[in-house]
Amino acid sequence: MKLFHNQKKFEIVGFNHFWKFSKKHLDCSYEEALNSLESFQDVVLPHDWLIYQVDDLYESSSGWYYKKFLLNKEATCRYFIRFDGVYMDSTVYLNYQKVGEWKNGYTSFEFEITDFCRDGENIMVVRVLHEHPNSRWYSGAGIYRNVYILKKQENHLLSNGIYLHTNPKTGEVIIETEMNLSKNVVLEHNILREDYLIASTRVSVSKNFNKVKMKVEDKVNWSPANPVLYKLITNLYLDNEIIDGLRTYFGFKDVLMDPNLGFILNGEKQKLNGVCEHHDLGAFGAAFSKITLKKRLKMLKEMGVNAIRCAHSVPAPELMELADEMGFLIVSEAFDMWELSKNPYDYARFFNEWVEKDVESWIKRDRNHVSLLMWSIGNEIYDTHASKRGLELTKMLRDLILKHDPYENGKITICSNFLMGENTQQAADELKLVGYNYLEHLYEKHHKKYPDWVIFGSETASIVQSRGIYHFPLAEQIYYHEDKQCSSLGNSITSWGAKSLESSLTIDRDLKFSLGQFIWTGHDYLGEPTPYDTKNSYFGQIDTAGFPKDAYFVRQASWRKDLPVLHIFPYWNFNEGELIDVRVATNLEKIELFLNDKLVGSKCINVETDQKIIPTWQVPFEKGELKAIAYNKAGEEVARVSKKTFSNPVDFKITVLDQVLKADGVDVSEVVIETIDSEGNLVEDDNQILEVIVTGAGKLLGLDNGDSTDYSPFKGRIKPLFSGKLKAFIGSLYHPGTIHVTIKSQFIKAKEFTLVAVEVPLNFEQELAKKKNHYLRSSIIDNDLTDNELMNQIPVRKIKLRTFTKVLNQDHKQAFIQAKTLPNCAVADMKWSIVTKKGIPTDNAIIKKAENGIILEGVKDGEFVLRGAVCNQKQQAAVISELGFAVSGISPAYKNPFIFISAGLYDDFSGEIKPGNEFGIATSDQELTTVIYQNLNFDKHNSKKITLSIFSFTSEPLEIEVYYQDSEAKAYHYLDKLTYQKETIWNLYQEESYLLPKELTGIVALKLVFGRAVHFKGFYFERKSHRGQLISILDADTYYGDYYTRQDWGFSEIGNNTTFIFNELYFDQEVDEITIEGKANVQDNSIRIQVTDRTGNCETYQVEFLQKSEFSKQCFKIKPLKGNYRVEFIFLPGSNFNFKTFEFS
Repeated sequence: MKLFHNQKKFEIVGFNHFWKFSKKHLDCSYEEALNSLESFQDVVLPHDWLIYQVDDLYESSSGWYYKKFLLNKEATCRYFIRFDGVYMDSTVYLNYQKVGEWKNGYTSFEFEITDFCRDGENIMVVRVLHEHPNSRWYSGAGIYRNVYILKKQENHLLSNGIYLHTNPKTGEVIIETEMNLSKNVVLEHNILREDYLIASTRVSVSKNFNKVKMKVEDKVNWSPANPVLYKLITNLYLDNEIIDGLRTYFGFKDVLMDPNLGFILNGEKQKLNGVCEHHDLGAFGAAFSKITLKKRLKMLKEMGVNAIRCAHSVPAPELMELADEMGFLIVSEAFDMWELSKNPYDYARFFNEWVEKDVESWIKRDRNHVSLLMWSIGNEIYDTHASKRGLELTKMLRDLILKHDPYENGKITICSNFLMGENTQQAADELKLVGYNYLEHLYEKHHKKYPDWVIFGSETASIVQSRGIYHFPLAEQIYYHEDKQCSSLGNSITSWGAKSLESSLTIDRDLKFSLGQFIWTGHDYLGEPTPYDTKNSYFGQIDTAGFPKDAYFVRQASWRKDLPVLHIFPYWNFNEGELIDVRVATNLEKIELFLNDKLVGSKCINVETDQKIIPTWQVPFEKGELKAIAYNKAGEEVARVSKKTFSNPVDFKITVLDQVLKADGVDVSEVVIETIDSEGNLVEDDNQILEVIVTGAGKLLGLDNGDSTDYSPFKGRIKPLFSGKLKAFIGSLYHPGTIHVTIKSQFIKAKEFTLVAVEVPLNFEQELAKKKNHYLRSSIIDNDLTDNELMNQIPVRKIKLRTFTKVLNQDHKQAFIQAKTLPNCAVADMKWSIVTKKGIPTDNAIIKKAENGIILEGVKDGEFVLRGAVCNQKQQAAVISELGFAVSGISPAYKNPFIFISAGLYDDFSGEIKPGNEFGIATSDQELTTVIYQNLNFDKHNSKKITLSIFSFTSEPLEIEVYYQDSEAKAYHYLDKLTYQKETIWNLYQEESYLLPKELTGIVALKLVFGRAVHFKGFYFERKSHRGQLISILDADTYYGDYYTRQDWGFSEIGNNTTFIFNELYFDQEVDEITIEGKANVQDNSIRIQVTDRTGNCETYQVEFLQKSEFSKQCFKIKPLKGNYRVEFIFLPGSNFNFKTFEFS
């Protein structure tokens, strides 16, 4: 069957089906690609080829799309191909001829193909290049948005040739129309509301441009709360026959953005309660799905969002349509860079040559949408800060936008984090409408300096959080953690973002002149997994799967005045007696918290005026029910919620969000899979691995759990629960019928249920797919995974720790901690560590293995946390359990200055400090930051060489003043002013060493004063080299094991699983052998020597110490060592050894 077989005068047809795809190397030529057609696989557009390879989401490659199609070509007609989005650098060929190319990965483009197509069979090929790195977030790769083929007459309306402007006070509508005409025609405009004709006009035209004015009587203004739309139907007549037509939806809105009054919509003062959103859709990758996007927008709407900033790219056209329909104000943003690149292969390569085409495409496509509020010409554009052309380019972009939107349906803005600089301020002054990224401290200052500026928060918050993960205590800012997750309590804040979850709401709330804010972000997105190296971001209020985090309800409580909100977190299942921060998200006036029906406390709040708007209690965990009851001002109960302690999962809880699907190959249902215990409680920490099988009239499109550390495929049918949830995306095919779904696991009886696909009208290609029994959606799902090793894993869900004492002292130096895992696994497989409340490794105690647990022995005074962890086949801890302890009266808590001291271990500070990457700290740009480290014990060693590890945001010099205080002085003495200056490598700490004018010795406190904002990882002093030094085994920093006896000269009878650890041995020159002095009491005693450098690279040597009648020195060769190393001597089962000394040489 041929396209356009029905002899219509004009038509637009979906062109997404019957494509074939093959991924090739970057330099693959057209001829090479077409000579390997056997390697091409069937795909349906939209398609993102990178999302199928979760372990390599940024691969450099080229994608080749191939399609044969039949066309009924008429000599008097013209034909066009339209791509809504191809990422990126694409070239289109038709019948072996190049039609055109397009560089931008986000703007839509259209080519005329009349001279390239032919009657009958045609072959279209599209080449797409993805060179990494080209983006700061996950871009996806391929033809990831919809494609259409268009048929028009010689006389026709131009695509995007309708331009509307409405007057919200009078109801007047200006309509400008661009056409291609060679004859006189009649142009007709009809305005409808809810399919009722309310205004109409017809004019005779002979020129390619026409402008008319119409009026809508008794018009109703559009708003997010009441998104009233009108429809303009434009028809073109020739000889009384319609030869072309377009539909344009529009609305009326009365917007005032005032420097002092803020945002006023239709006469009502409001705030922009906005979110920033990237374009990917979780398990779909970049491949567009309007249905999935609509569900995401619905979630945002329910949170109270009324505005969206499209970060940092032109959105899909359907997003603008949905924003019109559902009621969202849009900041449409086009660029993340101009001439100065942020990545080697980003759009900066093409900016100068392509910017005019891209701006025209961007503006003309979306300028009629009533949801449009602003055009943003760029995000954090470095050109405005560092380039002489920044101001010139700002003016150029402004003028280009005004060329295509002279009525200013959207006001022009820029969103920047460089507004502290004069250059960027000059650029912003050209626009007057100014978006601030994380610069709330400048609002008041700039409001006075630039009284005509309209100010808003274009990017705020940036609080990171993993759904259902809680790192205690709330009082500690825990940014970096062993499990590579972020705490949902609200205590994982970034160095550049809000100081707290509450302040991210209250600061803008209380600024009357600010239009509002756009928090970063609404949803988690793929890429930018700050602060880790995992898969997706942690910034969202909703995870990639579409599950809300606790912060979602906190914001809902502030942004939904029409809805009583009551939400309690965290879940209620921890170690007995563990101190838990319990928080309640609510907009009700009074909250009472109960544990097992006993009142814990009550609090009153006002979310419209208070600064502390999240009622919080610290509650020792006790098994049972945690309950919150909320009351209004009259003291009447409005709502109650509870969390119950849950046990092991015994059944599935299945929630089908759409039971009935359209059999159109487009519709999507979302199925939420959870587990419940024997009492029906949700098992909120369940992480068991599930298999989802879909047969019948539907297709499994993907699985997502929202876990950034999970690298199981989105496009497989096996995936673990994360924090008790998994979502399956199930799509219809083209025939009506029953869709059968089966959920399986190793622990729970399989559950089966059905969905229904019902018949609906189909377009041309959908009908063809139905006739051919096409069984494809996007691309192939890997369904051959029933024996996948994932299903054979038994992940630990929970670790229970129990002890009878939490204080270690001279009388009771040790405590036994019983450990139990659920499901049961060997406790020996657990990883144990001693950390501070912030999660930074510390040495207040040592750990000894014991049956069914461990023995904890206090070493240094102070509070610490015992952490037990299981990896569950991941590279890092997956499940963690903690208990807090204190050591008192055993030994002062000295810090070893010759071992790297994390910056987060500071004892005091002044100024502003936020958590930095890798247990570091972030200093402030707004004031001097002073950090103090006490009790540095140099002992008898002297040192004057200090090494600092710093990540600076710029390559400008950084001054750091150094002061010291010895044990006999009360005041700090000035020591030196250090200058740090290295070429910045983004997010990478770099070390720099300095010789101080004075050697430090004994017990010292160190004070560092930073002049501007940097990330400071920590420091260490150089100790005299251990090369050639005789080292006693008695000097080990840590030792533990089953058998050993301490002697005056060393250790005797060292036996099974005993380890001696020297945390830091320094070699100023290479050493390549070790001499051990000892005595083997058994024949050829095996000793494992493990050497680890600062980066974590480890070398292991197993040596055989020969048995002799007396102590002897025996030498063993090793790989050359130079620098600082951690050295461990590990004695294996069967050992019996007396150990005196060792020496590296």
